Amino acid sequence: MVVSSQPVVRLVQPKAVLAGVVLCLGAVLSLPVMAAPPTLTCQSDANVFNTGYDGNGGKLSRGTSDLNWEAGLGDPSGFTSVTNWTPANVVGNLAPNAWVNSPYGNAEWVARENGQSDGRGSIVYYRYRFNLDPAVPLDSFALQFDFYIDDRIQQMVVNGAEYKNYVTPASPTGQGGYTSDSRLSETLLNGPTLAWRTGENSIIIKSWNLVRPTGFLAQVKVRAPCPPQVAIEKTASANGPVPRGSDIDYTVTAKNTGAVSADGAVVSDPLPAGISSASWTCTSSGGAVCPAPSGTLPLSEALGTFPAGGQVTYAITARVADDAPESVTNVATIRLPDAVTVPPDGTSGVTNDVTDPVAVRRAVPTLSQGALLLASLGLAMLGGSAVRRRIG
Repeated sequence: MVVSSQPVVRLVQPKAVLAGVVLCLGAVLSLPVMAAPPTLTCQSDANVFNTGYDGNGGKLSRGTSDLNWEAGLGDPSGFTSVTNWTPANVVGNLAPNAWVNSPYGNAEWVARENGQSDGRGSIVYYRYRFNLDPAVPLDSFALQFDFYIDDRIQQMVVNGAEYKNYVTPASPTGQGGYTSDSRLSETLLNGPTLAWRTGENSIIIKSWNLVRPTGFLAQVKVRAPCPPQVAIEKTASANGPVPRGSDIDYTVTAKNTGAVSADGAVVSDPLPAGISSASWTCTSSGGAVCPAPSGTLPLSEALGTFPAGGQVTYAITARVADDAPESVTNVATIRLPDAVTVPPDGTSGVTNDVTDPVAVRRAVPTLSQGALLLASLGLAMLGGSAVRRRIG
């Protein structure tokens, strides 16, 4: 028997090859595709971090893919053990007699695949990736997580670094749970164990499962991604001295120069020394609303509707007191907690010197050239008559 050392070549029918290619291609095409990570700006919808959020104020229906959360099966070594991240699926309450129904109108339970694939001891990871716009201040950006999990959370990782380890001697499998009294809360803020960054960021949840099913439910609140920015400016109609007893006009302009609402900003203008009385009218633009159309000083009004780009203008007419000091200073302010103000102290004022009123002098009557000629002739005639009487 002669044994050939040549490899055996098996011929495969072209139809079988084509069928295999189509089958593989179909499997590849059927894989769920994750959308690009969202970019969080000062105008973004803060609910985008919620699990099962529909992007329109509500939540997705069961059987659909989450728009941003991903899930993957790994091992206890860490999130790098996940070889295949896929969109988390919205599953709703898979254990009605155990799981809490979602108490949120804009968040729902999600899971890897259908939530029934991973049994005892499985480690399921959930990942959320997003970009931070350069305009978002990193030091004030914070995310508050309120969440439930089946069965336990073991670790939270932010930007590749451990934020918190939930495994302790008292809780060797982790913490939290899926019942109404097992909700956990975490506030993710820049600090020793967390560093937000402009550009891409990621949050990863490591969960441990005792028995099927698995799931994760989170509502996330964004705390002040961008502070309000407000500005105040005050001008006067007179640049120089103003007389006592006269009127002077002031204009106070409050602007929302930031990218977020500044509702609640308070505009104030006292009745300064040297001004006996003052009245004002208010106009607005850019979506802002005047709290009142008119009034008198002192002014102190909270702008209940003050959107980005909004402006409120107060036109003030003031009377300078008869006993006003040598100068009058009028300062307007704008105040809003945690807001950036322009100028930095939130004030703008003007100062005018004060003078005595100018005395009114009576004008001396003047005669025209013709009248002067007639007067001269009259005087001459009177003079001649007087001379003749003296001679006679």
